[in-house]
Parts: sequence; structure tokens; C-alpha cells
Amino acid sequence: MLKRCLWNWIVIPIGAIGLGFLPLLVVSLADLGVMSFFFSYWIFWLTTLGLMVVTVLFLSDL
Repeated sequence: MLKRCLWNWIVIPIGAIGLGFLPLLVVSLADLGVMSFFFSYWIFWLTTLGLMVVTVLFLSDL
């Protein structure tokens, strides 16, 4: 019970921030021409995959 509570309230939000918002910031920088198109494309798919994994982990705990 405590482990599930810690997982839901600590690990999932940290994972969502790390895998979601930080790469989106990198993508927005890449759109400004700071990085190459290929790198922004790779980060975009990594972000999508990360958000899907976090969502599946969250829903599997409900």
C-alpha cells in the first residue's frame, strides 16, 4: 500500500516531468534552429514514447 502510494505521488510525476516537459523544451529550442532537424525529430519520438510509458504505468496501478 505504501509502496503504491509512493509510486503514484513521487515516481510518476518525476518521470512525467523528466520524460515529458524537458524534451519538449529541447524540441522548442530545436525549432528555433539551435539544433538540427534530425535531433529534434528523435527527441520528439523519445518524448512520445516516454509519455506513453508513464501513462501505461499509471493506468496499470489503478
